[in-house]
Amino acid sequence: MSGARLFGALLAGMAFLGLGRRDTAAAPSPAAGGTSWRNSDDVPAADTYVDDVELLARTIWGEARGEGPEGMAAVAAVIMNRANDPRRRWWGNTIREVIERPWQFTVWALDDANRRAMLAVTRNDPVYRTALLIALDAVNGRLADPTGGATHYAVEGTAAEWIKTATQLAEIGRHVFYKAS
Repeated sequence: MSGARLFGALLAGMAFLGLGRRDTAAAPSPAAGGTSWRNSDDVPAADTYVDDVELLARTIWGEARGEGPEGMAAVAAVIMNRANDPRRRWWGNTIREVIERPWQFTVWALDDANRRAMLAVTRNDPVYRTALLIALDAVNGRLADPTGGATHYAVEGTAAEWIKTATQLAEIGRHVFYKAS
């Protein structure tokens, strides 16, 4: 799915939830080369979110904040694909179990340099607000999967053993997405 189509789908979801900008004339248009939600101030109040959304948003932000909305949506899709895959329950049965599974998402490793920033990020960060909106769509089943069903990803050029038996499905930003064999 192209970036413009993904933005359109995500913005439509935001509009459905009443999350769009109130000043729509000033909102950037992805089709016109806009920058998605970087100017959106309409993230719901903290009590709107359940634990899964917050946990997923922090993981998305920590793993893919430099990849833009499409790359962040792709990481969310991998997590959702794992949580919803009835054949591979090793990952866990819930979003939380998938994310907290040891050695799966580097941002949660105790020695990861990004961990402190990920735990401290607030809704004042526009990229984190984007991650929250993507997570909300993912948890509510409204996020299109730009990976085509991937259950794994790695930074391009990674030579991990598991990649040898996985099927490559997509490249989005600096990440390559795979389906486990």
